[in-house]
Amino acid sequence: EIAMINRKFIKNKEIFVFFFLTLINYIFSIRVIWNGPNENCQKKNSTKIDFIKYDIETNTDCKFKGDKVVLLYESEVGTYPHLKIDKNNPSHITFIHGGLPQKVNMIEHLKKLEEIINKKIPNVNFSGFGVIDIEEWRPTYDSNWSSKRIYQNESIKLVLEENNSSEINLSKISNTKLNEAKTIAIKEFNDAAANFFNQTLLKCKELRPQAKWGFYGFPTCNENAGNRNWSFCFPYITDQIIPILNLTDVLYPAPYIVPGQNYSIKNEFVAAVISETKRINKKIKEINGTEKEIYLYTKFEVDQNNDDFSNIEFYDPYYLYIVYNRSQEEKLDGLIVWTTSKNMNNRCFNIKNYIDKVLGPHIKSLNDTEEKTMSTTTIISTTTTIKTISTVDTTSCQASNLDCSGLLTYDNLQKWCNTTFYGPNCLEKKLKSSGIQPPSTTTKIFVCLFLTLLNYIFSIRVIWNGPSEKCQENETTTINFTKYNIEANTNYTFKGDQIILLYESEVGTYPHLKVNKNDPLNITFVHGGLPQKVNMTEHLKELEKKINEKIPNVNFSGFGVIDIEEWRPTYDSNWSSKRIYQNESIKLVLKEKNFSETNLSKINNTVLNEAKTIAIKKFNDAAANFFNQTLLKCKELRSQAKWGFYGFPTCNENAGNRNWSFCFPNITDQIIPILNLTDVLYPAPYIVPGQNYSIKNQFVFAVINETKRINDKIKEINGTAKEIHLYTKFEVDQNNNNFSNIEFYDPYYLCIVYNRSQEEKLDGLIVWTTSKNMTSRCSNIKRYVDEVLGPHIKSLNDTKKKIMSTTTTISTTTTTNTISNVDATSCQASNLNCSKLLTYENLQKWCNTTFYGPKCLEKKLNLSGPPSTTVSPTTTSLTLKLALWNENHTQFIHSLKLVNDH
Repeated sequence: EIAMINRKFIKNKEIFVFFFLTLINYIFSIRVIWNGPNENCQKKNSTKIDFIKYDIETNTDCKFKGDKVVLLYESEVGTYPHLKIDKNNPSHITFIHGGLPQKVNMIEHLKKLEEIINKKIPNVNFSGFGVIDIEEWRPTYDSNWSSKRIYQNESIKLVLEENNSSEINLSKISNTKLNEAKTIAIKEFNDAAANFFNQTLLKCKELRPQAKWGFYGFPTCNENAGNRNWSFCFPYITDQIIPILNLTDVLYPAPYIVPGQNYSIKNEFVAAVISETKRINKKIKEINGTEKEIYLYTKFEVDQNNDDFSNIEFYDPYYLYIVYNRSQEEKLDGLIVWTTSKNMNNRCFNIKNYIDKVLGPHIKSLNDTEEKTMSTTTIISTTTTIKTISTVDTTSCQASNLDCSGLLTYDNLQKWCNTTFYGPNCLEKKLKSSGIQPPSTTTKIFVCLFLTLLNYIFSIRVIWNGPSEKCQENETTTINFTKYNIEANTNYTFKGDQIILLYESEVGTYPHLKVNKNDPLNITFVHGGLPQKVNMTEHLKELEKKINEKIPNVNFSGFGVIDIEEWRPTYDSNWSSKRIYQNESIKLVLKEKNFSETNLSKINNTVLNEAKTIAIKKFNDAAANFFNQTLLKCKELRSQAKWGFYGFPTCNENAGNRNWSFCFPNITDQIIPILNLTDVLYPAPYIVPGQNYSIKNQFVFAVINETKRINDKIKEINGTAKEIHLYTKFEVDQNNNNFSNIEFYDPYYLCIVYNRSQEEKLDGLIVWTTSKNMTSRCSNIKRYVDEVLGPHIKSLNDTKKKIMSTTTTISTTTTTNTISNVDATSCQASNLNCSKLLTYENLQKWCNTTFYGPKCLEKKLNLSGPPSTTVSPTTTSLTLKLALWNENHTQFIHSLKLVNDH
């Protein structure tokens, strides 16, 4: 009886273990489905792959279309409308099946689709994955950019034709007519595109109702976008097509690894695509209570279309990790592994070799129950017994909680490149992609990494953007910018390889109004005067001409700054001297409505308010379009540059004096869609004459704070923040006609601008000055840079000083014979309480130089408080402390807020 009980116990225990292991396998496993056209490979023993061995599902007989998955290309999706451009003659366009979704015959399309479905999927009970791959155009008008912009243009032409317009050359049509046609085109395209997608999907569902239907490659994402500091994905685009995706059964995102970009960017890209897909899915669940399955389309070759098939680069263990392992970690439902049919017969052997040695064992390790239930140590030790290239590295990656950067060691890269799987010049490419340097000695590596880390933590980029080329030609006025860690264009040109600032006259046909100072009623409309009236075709053409002239290097990768300030991009923000843009916009509306009276003071309020409402919308739309199209054209022409608009957010130092906020969040929030397209934010809190020290401090702080607030909002939209490079100066009144009396930034100003930028972890500073009287100003600028500004900037980025204690830092800097260093570093030491610099002794010391203008001490005492020069230093010091209470109080409140946030 005891023996029988024991046998029953053992049997029950075995059943328990079986179910336990089955459960564990279910929890950790991920489906992997093969979708490659390698049917012919399977017919030869030498190239036949045992997919079952690696837990990879395939269609029966490894057919490309079969019982597990069917991928329908564009030629197989009914009468899919698209445009075919003659490469030798781009103006020659063939309209296939109508060319545009607006023109396709849907009855014929659905009939043809049914024929193809019955042919390609003869089994009416097909229950596999049905993937519709249509990529010639995207289902929203706005998302058809770059090479797909032709669908926008042809949609506008279609509207013009339907309205019997005799002219369909878009460059010859008035802006008003063009914008009206565009508005209609957007609606017609979006409606037709959505209808095409929806009807196509519903017909597929009707014909093969048990299949899991969806569209390939959504959400729309782009690996190269991340390199320009755009979001990799475009949520505002995807949100528009949620009604389409809601009809699908499965989401099929496709974050393919392709040539170009480094390891870090590729990792961020894949993560962004998965994150965006899950965000969409969550929104879909909010609509109907049910999420879609997510099957991620992936590859295993980086350059599968390489004509030299023997040199095709396969996914290395790092790529397998960031795609395959991440898909499992993110609990996606599965992976579909695709490859091209190009040269397949010639590629069979290499594919089999790679799958048997790398991909297969890697996928099996994802779903291997025994390894999953072991400890991290056991996993690593057991996998190292398998003689493959991949498993040990990827499981060590799993063991480190999906931080796979540990794989990127010199030894691993060398080991991978000792195989034939990763293409020619393998090690050179992978070292460049990873940023890893070949080792010399352990000590050198440690010191290099240590110093690099320290420099990274504390340094801030400072870039010179002054037209000082003439100064550098004279030996007596040459500045050694390198000595002070200041970057500059080659040969110190104003426009060069590091930075290009485009003024209004260089930004295409920038529309603006020119008011005659002697006769304010005499207004010249330059390039149409208003954004509503500019000819965008001519503008973009002229912009391209200017870009090619000013930035001849197509690989320019520096900072591209667009400085257009005559009007602001929202109607409401054109106040004061810019209010003329509001008034002329209202007049334009009245003129379009054939009002004979355009004197606004003579028009009744009802008519005026109606015109104003229309004017606001038209101005805002046109202004946004001008900014966006200008930026996108710059990005298209010089795609590696870091583009952005100068001087945003909109802030005003004098606003604080009127008890307004220095900045205007309600205005800035309206232009976040514009700023979201930029690569860099370029705020410009310039120190100008007027206002006291305390106000200037609050102003600079407010600008930086508002810029970071915007950046947080941008990050909420697309998951990626922009770089922030703050435009600054070093002269308070650089346009002073008496150039010998120009006032330079004193140590307090340097502290509240330069030190604060570093403290707030901005990415950099761009130092600008005017070209006015430059030749005459060279000598003073050189002396100021050498004695004050240069040493101050160098002290910001001096690693040695940064790792010393506060006391040591101050004592070392006092040994230098400059005016600025001791003061600036004492400011650093006091956690950016720059007011400590404002002592009578310091003001007196600064004013003993010639850098801070006439009547220096009198002015600075007034800036910092009421005492005059006749008051004794002791009394002055006390009064200064009282006068600065407000600034310290502000700093204290900010500190409390930081503590509370933390």
